[in-house]
Amino acid sequence: MREKGMGRARLGRFAAVTVPAAAVSVGLGYAVLTGMVSAQLTSANGFTLSSDKIAADALKVRPGTAPDAAGGATVYAETTKATADGLDVVTNPVDLGVFGCYGLKIGSTTQGIDLGDVALNAKTLTTPTGATLADVTLGQDEGTIGFKDTTGAGYNADGTGLQSGAASLPDVTAKAYAVSLDGLAVDNLSLGVESGTC
Repeated sequence: MREKGMGRARLGRFAAVTVPAAAVSVGLGYAVLTGMVSAQLTSANGFTLSSDKIAADALKVRPGTAPDAAGGATVYAETTKATADGLDVVTNPVDLGVFGCYGLKIGSTTQGIDLGDVALNAKTLTTPTGATLADVTLGQDEGTIGFKDTTGAGYNADGTGLQSGAASLPDVTAKAYAVSLDGLAVDNLSLGVESGTC
């Protein structure tokens, strides 16, 4: 037996649910982009993160864990009070059939982007034009260095890592699986797609 109005949603009720939800989504996006809340990017398939320069008050690096059985080893890095001159994040290309292969690109040319404390789990982390590290200690056990357990995977108490004071990393490129930022405040932001090879 069908009752009157059954299976239908009144416009008022629909708006009462969707408008507040949309407002919350827009507000949360604004809060992330203005640095009011932390930002986390993760992808099982990986993405590329690059910057003209990342500078930090401190840097810690240790061997990471494999993102999956076929993914191989990763490197895990933490920075303290980091800033970036320009920032680009590009997802791995997805096959869109006859349209080709495209990845999502998020970028900013802002200088001195305040990233706060950064935790990065990456397949590779390269600075081909060199890097400047101060007060470097290599081979210290991971527990003494004091890594945070942001991934839930923990760390190898018997493993070793690298610790430094102030760090300047020009032309950074990382093939990353996850990055956690205290905040992300940018003056100009570009969103788009980039063609690639699947």
